Amino acid sequence: MATDVDAKVECPHCHQMTGTATGFCDECGLELASEAIRPITAAMAMATGTMPNATGTGSLNCPYCGHELRPNARHCPNCGKKLNPAATAAPAATTVQSGPPSVLQPGLLVADRYGLENILGEGGMGRVWKAYDRHLNKYVVIKTVLTPDDALRKALQKEAEVLINIRHQNIVAVIDFFTVETELCYVMEFVSGPSWADEIEDAVTRKLVQPMSAEQALIRVKGLMPAFKYLLGLKPPIIYCDFKPANVKSMVLPNGETVQVLLDFGTAYLYDPKVPPKPARGTPGYHSPNAAHPDWRDDYFTIGRTLAELVGMAEVHTEQYKYTLTPPDQFPWTQYDDSFRFFVEWLTAYNRDDRPQNVDEILTELDGVLGYVKGQTPDKRLMTARANPAQFTKATVAMTSPTTGALTSTGTVKIDLPQVEATNPAATILISAQEAYEQRNFTRALQLTNQAVNNNGGAAAYVLRSLVHNQLGEPADAQSDLRQAQTLSDPLIQWQMALAEGQLFENSGHFDQAAERYRRMMAIKPGDHRGRLLLADLYRRYGNNDQAITEYHAIIQAKPNVGQAYIGASKAYLASSHLDNAIKVLEDVSTRNTSYNDVLLELIDLYNQRAVTGNPDSLEQAARAIGVLRENGVETKQFYHLEADFYFTALKVAQKMGKLPAVSWPNGKRLTSIAQLAAANEHAWREYLARDASANRDAIITDKIMGARIWALV
Repeated sequence: MATDVDAKVECPHCHQMTGTATGFCDECGLELASEAIRPITAAMAMATGTMPNATGTGSLNCPYCGHELRPNARHCPNCGKKLNPAATAAPAATTVQSGPPSVLQPGLLVADRYGLENILGEGGMGRVWKAYDRHLNKYVVIKTVLTPDDALRKALQKEAEVLINIRHQNIVAVIDFFTVETELCYVMEFVSGPSWADEIEDAVTRKLVQPMSAEQALIRVKGLMPAFKYLLGLKPPIIYCDFKPANVKSMVLPNGETVQVLLDFGTAYLYDPKVPPKPARGTPGYHSPNAAHPDWRDDYFTIGRTLAELVGMAEVHTEQYKYTLTPPDQFPWTQYDDSFRFFVEWLTAYNRDDRPQNVDEILTELDGVLGYVKGQTPDKRLMTARANPAQFTKATVAMTSPTTGALTSTGTVKIDLPQVEATNPAATILISAQEAYEQRNFTRALQLTNQAVNNNGGAAAYVLRSLVHNQLGEPADAQSDLRQAQTLSDPLIQWQMALAEGQLFENSGHFDQAAERYRRMMAIKPGDHRGRLLLADLYRRYGNNDQAITEYHAIIQAKPNVGQAYIGASKAYLASSHLDNAIKVLEDVSTRNTSYNDVLLELIDLYNQRAVTGNPDSLEQAARAIGVLRENGVETKQFYHLEADFYFTALKVAQKMGKLPAVSWPNGKRLTSIAQLAAANEHAWREYLARDASANRDAIITDKIMGARIWALV
């Protein structure tokens, strides 16, 4: 009788139904007639206290079926599975583990599913294993935490149940959780490749030898910020606790995109403001002074410490710098713009209230700092160029009134103030007062700030009124308001306080103190440009042009839309007798810049100057700029003055050349003689005089109009 080749039986090895025609299982490939393989399990290890094997001499075993292996085997002769070469290298007599004693050993099958291969890392409370998941046929990571405390195990198990439900592209997924004796085991996805620590440390000594640039480090950290925002938004929030270079990897997705992935959630905990986790979470050198009961701001502390190490501060692991940074005049801080250290200082402030309060605050400043450090390198041979310290040895003509000699109000730059807190009782009034201040309507701003003070506007109202008094040349009143604001001690207005103090010091002639306050503004908001712009403007107006140019160019690199930085740099170059540089920096401004019209006005003046000094072609550039401003609808007094000066400059060039310069005249005018040019000059000056009642009419008529007439006649 014929054999029924279609009969199905249960495989004694994998317990799946299979055909019998070949004599081998269709699913696992093992011989159906052979004895079922019994894998080595945690229960066996716990029962005997040893790792059973065929010879009892420490031989290698297959992590999938437990069969004895010869050294360096590539496939298991019993189950046919492909083996990891590292797991089948010739074994030592015993495996020595430096961490806490554990029943888990290489070759063990735990939870009837995970074959342990090798230890990836270990610490005081447990280990990290690489294992093979027999159900999903892929590698996983098992993080173990060893504790005899039943209450702690239950608490950690509760946390694990929450972690299993976390899904975010920047967070390694926790896919399983179980216990072996007193060891808690978190099973997580395996992310191949080096960690951040592997990238910067020597593979043998684990010393920091290859720091990243600040730009690289910031980009990496920025890629992880969505993960921290996600964790904080959960209910209850999850505090990661152990952010450090060893716990992050860069993973390349199938579409080629690289994402940063947080690993090892073994120390994460569900935040409870009343109940601290046990034991304290984190790694010395990274965790904050508040590690006994961390909140989300302590995660930000670990981010700052990680940034410091990534760029080369190996001292994070020393007792001396356990919670602080190395001096700013040492490597790695000397390699980068000051904003980078300010940013790290902000993240690692000792008091939580002085750190960022949320992820959005971090991202706002991080983007600005990225611009400031762009292109800067950890190579000590290429240190960031730094200008000599500013010297305020004497006041310039620009700082005193020509009639009274009294100090004038500060600020040739417009500074937008931060948004008023919605919880302020006088918020509506303060918003209107800010608008008046920014529009330089100081009389109305003073009226409104008086109302805000009387309506419980608090420190914010006093600081804003102090700024108004500064601009009105009333330093005593400004100082009085600042004292009132200081007594109220509002941490939300530190930046405004530094601004008001800086302006008061500048008005009083204390320029070093003013510069220190503007740097304080830079430290409070590291990625912002306003404090640096005030500092650069202070440098320029009082003779420190090299220092000013350095600060202006830093702003231009980080914030190319800040037109005032281009204008300030141009003025500093001009004060240093570098006319061509003054023009070039303005010509780089994009037409989309909101200050483009102001830039063109500055350029017209510079083109006129260059034309007089021997480059008549600059008149053509000035004429084009005038045409663009007319198309843009600009009709200010400054514009009409510059247009008139353009025609007067053309006359002076014609006088030198002895002929009319070749220019495409504004408004499509066709000028064919010097007499026509003189008439256009007179018309332009009269247009200006009709719009500026404060102009020196007699001097303009005598020098600009009548002088041009006489010369044209001659």
